Amino acid sequence: MVITDTRPVSVSAFVAPYDYDDPHQTGTAKRTDIAGALMLRMDNGAIVKALQGHLRGHGNFVRIHGNRGLMENCRHGDKSCLRVWREPWEKNPGEPVETVYKPDFPLHHDLATKAGHGGGDFFTTFHFAEAIRAGRQPYLDVYRGLAMTLCGIQGWRSALAGGARPWRCRTSARNRSGRSTSTMGSPWIHRSPAMCRPASWGISVRRSRRWRFRARYGANRAIGMNL
Repeated sequence: MVITDTRPVSVSAFVAPYDYDDPHQTGTAKRTDIAGALMLRMDNGAIVKALQGHLRGHGNFVRIHGNRGLMENCRHGDKSCLRVWREPWEKNPGEPVETVYKPDFPLHHDLATKAGHGGGDFFTTFHFAEAIRAGRQPYLDVYRGLAMTLCGIQGWRSALAGGARPWRCRTSARNRSGRSTSTMGSPWIHRSPAMCRPASWGISVRRSRRWRFRARYGANRAIGMNL
């Protein structure tokens, strides 16, 4: 969202379930699933894949494919290095096809490198404090925060349905006063099916969701979910 200034509009999600045959799982108190995958559609048509969980070969890797090249952090050696790839027919004369280098943070590099998650822990706190000191909204305000939160809520619904359909997760636009013009995107405020229907509109969304939950988890659990 920060790099492209876009927002998610729909999500499909899948879950790698808890493995009862894995002694590293059954031998601990952990009862969470192995991993989850989110496939997001952004408002400019781009696709974002997020794979997270307790997978073997732990690491934090980010890859960005653009119209003019590729950018990713290295997966071998120093993983804080950045790899940039440009197609030979799209680069400028004399410009290398591939470049690998170790970038510096433009602000507070020394402090950021001492924090966790590649400096992300530092800048989350830093921009929050700066917003209080300067009295201005940071880029990641409450509206963008809600947009990211909806990806998880609607992603969970998609995963329960087997990931068969993308679910809407776009929040409404703000008016000039800065307030939201509607509650579209918040599935907990209205019970209307229109507020939480899948992105591909189907017949009797409310009835089909109730049927799927009852068929898989039983009537009591379906009722408990307030479907």
